[in-house]
Order: sequence, then C-alpha cells, then structure tokens
Amino acid sequence: MLRAHFWALVALIAGLGGPAGAAPVAAVDATGARIELAVPAARIVSLAPHATELLFAAGAGERVVGVLAPADWPPEAARVARVGTSAGVDLERIVALKPDLVIVWPYLAPAQIERLRALGIPVFVSDPRTPAAIAVELERLGMLAGTLASAARAAAAFRARLSALDSHDRDAAKLSVFYEIWHQPLYTIGGGHLITAAIRLCGGENVFGALATPAPAVGLEDVLAARPEAIIAGTDNAVRPAWLDEPLLRDFYSSDQIEEYWGRPLAKRTPEEVERAQKEFELQASNAMKLRAAGMRIVDGTHTGQTRFLIGYFNQLDLESMVAMGLTPAEAIAAATRDAAEIARVNGGLVAPGRSADFIVLDANPLEKIGNTRRINQVYLRGQKVDRAGLKAKWLASQKQKIKSSVK
Repeated sequence: MLRAHFWALVALIAGLGGPAGAAPVAAVDATGARIELAVPAARIVSLAPHATELLFAAGAGERVVGVLAPADWPPEAARVARVGTSAGVDLERIVALKPDLVIVWPYLAPAQIERLRALGIPVFVSDPRTPAAIAVELERLGMLAGTLASAARAAAAFRARLSALDSHDRDAAKLSVFYEIWHQPLYTIGGGHLITAAIRLCGGENVFGALATPAPAVGLEDVLAARPEAIIAGTDNAVRPAWLDEPLLRDFYSSDQIEEYWGRPLAKRTPEEVERAQKEFELQASNAMKLRAAGMRIVDGTHTGQTRFLIGYFNQLDLESMVAMGLTPAEAIAAATRDAAEIARVNGGLVAPGRSADFIVLDANPLEKIGNTRRINQVYLRGQKVDRAGLKAKWLASQKQKIKSSVK
C-alpha cells in the first residue's frame, strides 16, 4: 500500500513539472533564429491566423490560449480568447495569459512584438512562403508544442496531397487567374506570394506573377488588360467584387479597347518600374498636401484632347487618386467641379437661381465611396435628359477607328 502511494506521489510531482518525460525542445523560425524551450510549450498565444490553423492541425489546439482575430478555423479556434487584430495586439492581455510561447507573423506590430521579447517571452516567427514550407512549419510547431507525432502525421498527409496535385495534369494548359485580396483600393498578390504558388499548384497562373511586391495595388484597367480567365476574390463572405460590374467601363469600353490603350499594362511592367511609379505617386501626394496646407487650391482639369486617355474614365480615376493623396471625397469632387469651374471662369462656377446646370444622377453616395461617382444612372444637360444609349452607339461607331489609330 505504501509503495502504491509512493509512486502516485512521484506521478503527481512529475505532472506539476510539465509533460511526463518532457525534454528541452527547439526549432528554427522564419528569421533563422533558434527558439529553445526547457520543456514543450503548454500555453501558446498565436498572433497569426495561419499559425492558429497549423497549431490545431499539429495536435496542439488544446495548448492555444490566445489568438489574433479573426481566427475561425478550425471551429474550436473561435472559442479561444482574442488578444488583438491585424492592427495591433493587447499586450496586457497577452501577458495575463502567461504564455510560454508566442507565434507571430513577421509583419505584425514589430514594436509590440519586441516588447514581448523584452519581457522574456519566447517568440517564434512563422512565415511559410511555399506549400512545401507549410509541412515543415507543422513539424516545427509540433516540436515546440510537444506534439511532434501528431504534427508528423499531419505533415505527411499534407505532403501526399501536394504530390498528388503536382502530378495531376502537369502538361495541361494553365488557366490565367486574377486573385483579389482587397477591393478598395484594389490589391492582388505578386509572384513570390504563397497564394501564387497555390494557384500554380492547382493548374493556374497568376496574371500579376511577374510583380515582385508581395501585395501590389493594381488598377481596374490593369486587370482588364491582363484578361484573366478566372477571378478569385479572397473575401470572408465570398462577395462578388463590385468592380466586375463597373458601370462606366461596361457601358463604354471593351477589354480589347482598354488593352489597346495601355501599350504597357501593369502586368507587363518590371518590378523596378512599379516601385518607381509608387514612389512617384507618394512624392506627388506629399507635395500636394504641403501645397494645400500652405493655402494653395487643388483642382482637377480635363483629359479632353489627349489621345492616350479613355475620356471620362480617367477623370474618375483622378478623383480616386486625390482621395488617396489625402483629400476627402467631398473635397475631391469640389476640386473637379466647382473649384475647377471657378478658376477656369466657366459660368462663374456656381449654381444660382436663373442659371442652367448640367448634372448627373448617381445610384450611390460618392461621399461614402469616391468610386460611386462612376455609378451613373442618368445625365441631364441644360435640364434635358440625355439619351445615353443612343449616344453610346454613336460614340462607339465614330470612335472605333480613331481609337485604333491613336495607339499605333
């Protein structure tokens, strides 16, 4: 009887010290740093949704005590305490959870992550860049959590699926794909992104795969010029991208016409050209805001008479660019209408009793979203409703040859 109580006490003491038979564990993270733990982590905070999924797949779900929102897969992750979002983390709450390991994404709140390190909390950076790297990450996380056997099984199953996909229809023609990660402004993925590799593995080809930027901003006209055979919108609720129904483009320009106008669309530009254009815009935006702060008025002119522009459509893009620079939608609209008319001395630039006016009726409020200026319902000139359908037919017929000639 005494012998039985002795061994029970030994088992209890071992349990208080950590997992039975626990030994030091270590793994190398995405930065090349070696993370060493005296015993496998029993309380893990995951500050990356992908890492949360991998931890559960590696059999360490019960050890996860805090996650970054939104973490909704697997379903069990939705019940774990939230400790922040992509905009920032709640350091006090993380510390209160007493984690012995924090898993982070390298692009999340670096200053806050450094504070966690300063507190002596082990931080593992997770950033798998290829499908094959996901299997490796499963094994690394399983090692640190003490669930290596489960993680190894999950990694083996994942590698088997990758192999099957890689060998399936290898010689078949690739399907050109545009992947949207955000709609306003429009963002996609570059060639080095994990999603690009996944698309290629599934028989597709990213139309912006030549871009080196991980998540470049692109224009609607660039997407149309790339002429993707499939469009994937990476949204939480699988909502159809509104720009697919772009009214102004649908009414007046075909994708062929837009591609003709763009002699060198963004999809065909070099990474250096894209980076230079982005820096130029940032400089223009900074200078414009400095001039505005100094009391200068910012107005938008017209592209009329310039052969390299889709008249009307590019004026609409000007409004979006002005908002991107720092103007409010109301200020951008005023700069392109009232203020421009005043400076050009067109009819005084003001609406007043006794004066005629041209105006448009929109289907949505442009003050909520500047792109709504393209959602045109009706147009009135001198108080008379315009036959848009008739004008469209005449315009297309008269401009077709002119458009082709202007781009040669």
